[in-house]
Amino acid sequence: MESRGLMDREIVDPRVYASMPRYHALFSRLRAEDPVHWTAPEGYGLKRLPIEYPMK
Repeated sequence: MESRGLMDREIVDPRVYASMPRYHALFSRLRAEDPVHWTAPEGYGLKRLPIEYPMK
């Protein structure tokens, strides 16, 4: 399997989603080799957003 960093970059690469053969190859490989894959590409991540809930 490719390095985790390369796989993570492919998952967020819009060119992969624009190419059905690349898209299917990527996710077929993930299903076969790493079905529970946590993606953590560099530059992406969870960000804290200010959320306000209405008071009842």
